[in-house]
Amino acid sequence: MIKEACEESLQPIGDEVKKEAVDQIGHYQSAIGTFPAWEQLADATLDRKQKLGLGLGGNPDTPMFASGAFRDDIESSTDTGALQVRCGTHKEYVINTELGTAKMPPRPVFGPAGLRAMPAILKDMSGRLVTKINSVL
Repeated sequence: MIKEACEESLQPIGDEVKKEAVDQIGHYQSAIGTFPAWEQLADATLDRKQKLGLGLGGNPDTPMFASGAFRDDIESSTDTGALQVRCGTHKEYVINTELGTAKMPPRPVFGPAGLRAMPAILKDMSGRLVTKINSVL
């Protein structure tokens, strides 16, 4: 009963974390948990994006958004047997954006998305568990 409720929660969890991650792209994020706030884009980055016509809605001051390729590649998947949800991207440079480099500050997406999604996730899971428990009483 509890395992079934957890399995049923996996897809909604993945959907919520993906939504939070996608919504972060292009907007400066505040710190959450142990994850830092996103620093302002460097002038050189803003200039490059401006010259190339890149940025969300044509605005170059949109962190983590140049063409939309990164945002559009975010996906979630579930493994009910292992009770796991994965949310991420196939873009190899994600490690650089998550952790930063010598020339770029970190702009973590997926950990903060999970934390921001937590209230909705807990509400959904608790509702499913209560429904399952009530069905056997």
